[in-house]
Amino acid sequence: MNQDIENTEQNITLKENQIASLISSNSKLIYDLKQKLKSVEKEYDRLYLLYRLYIAVLSFIFAITVFLIVYKIYSRLKKENSPYSIIFSVASFAYGLLLLQITIWFLWDIIPKKFAEYIISFLSAFEPAIYLIQFLWPVFIV
Repeated sequence: MNQDIENTEQNITLKENQIASLISSNSKLIYDLKQKLKSVEKEYDRLYLLYRLYIAVLSFIFAITVFLIVYKIYSRLKKENSPYSIIFSVASFAYGLLLLQITIWFLWDIIPKKFAEYIISFLSAFEPAIYLIQFLWPVFIV
């Protein structure tokens, strides 16, 4: 029984020594892999921001093109006093809102988040602005 316990303890110390030697021999590889992982993460972040910029530019080009076409048709129909001008006025308003949304989304990606959070916190602390928004909100809806 004591012999089994001693054999088990020897096996345990042997395995612990093997683990320590594996850790010491592979610590350089682990460090190199962690450095490569950091560089890959930085490259991924850079390429993801480039992708977001690409999507924002394409969305902006599409929205501005459609908005300008619809607005030009609306202006022409308005001059002719056509009954269809109301349709294109609503379409130009809708694409104008879409263009505004894409522009804000694009600026949100470009402007540093801390700066935007500072502006939002400043505006939320400015009480007259809150009252102006409350009283002018129906005007914006109409």
